[in-house]
Amino acid sequence: MTALENKCAIKMENITKRFGKVVANNAINMELHEGEILSLLGENGSGKTTLMNMLSGIYFPDEGQIYIHDQPVTIASPSTSSWSICSPPRRTSSWAWRASWTSTRPGRRSRISAKSTASTSTPT
Repeated sequence: MTALENKCAIKMENITKRFGKVVANNAINMELHEGEILSLLGENGSGKTTLMNMLSGIYFPDEGQIYIHDQPVTIASPSTSSWSICSPPRRTSSWAWRASWTSTRPGRRSRISAKSTASTSTPT
């Protein structure tokens, strides 16, 4: 691959997610190419987190298809995904005692036990 090639790493096609009568995402189309950094901006309740939760396997889309490197995939859960797609937690202050690499890997067990963190104080 050359620097000028821009292969599609992740594609979300016509992704829709409903919670009862509420439509959180309606026919969303998105492509993320290798080497890109994506930021989703929007008001509270606009569906950003829902979209990323479907990509990381927390939710399953009601309609549409996710592709990784042009191959259709089904991401059943964060722990079964072999693509290591994850979203960092919203409130990082509640995760301050953990190293950043463990707090951004959902579905993976931490090597830090609750007992070892009970006496740990976090800097303010």
